[in-house]
Amino acid sequence: MEYTVFSASNRPSETDFAAFYRILALGLPEDERRSFQGQQALLDDPHYRLVLGYEDGKVRVGFAWWEIDGWLYGEHLAVEPELRNGGIGSRVVEKFVKAPGMPVVFEVEPEGATKMASRRIGLYRRLGFVLNDYDYLQPPLNKGDAPCVLKLMSSAPLSPAEFIRVRELLYRVVYHTTVEELCN
Repeated sequence: MEYTVFSASNRPSETDFAAFYRILALGLPEDERRSFQGQQALLDDPHYRLVLGYEDGKVRVGFAWWEIDGWLYGEHLAVEPELRNGGIGSRVVEKFVKAPGMPVVFEVEPEGATKMASRRIGLYRRLGFVLNDYDYLQPPLNKGDAPCVLKLMSSAPLSPAEFIRVRELLYRVVYHTTVEELCN
């Protein structure tokens, strides 16, 4: 698999981005992903990165992450269904997230919420990530959606103060909101 990293200065083609979004939509509930236009607009954000994995010239894997104030936030890992459980997701996370040596955080559905959620948590645990036991609300990704009750997984257990700092970073940079705005 060949990988290309995209950012605000280097955008994927419309066709490649559409292929990534199709794979993303196959693996996530609608309320846990942005609209096509909303996801595409993130490519303009200087904190946002998207890596696409190509096999025979076709997008087969996509991974979106953010670099925010010394933290990496892994937003979406999308793998073609027929390639799942073959180690590709693990290799992508290790290559693009663990390699920089920065603390990492992922949002996940609560354990047992769905079969896919349990598989996702299992993948991250096998890679050494910890499921933190703090209450976390993901702000709505699309207008009219409700917040999602999720958990945070991280490369090391988060202290209460670290959890608050990470939540504030995510809310401010990724979701353009605050705890106060979300709770009102």
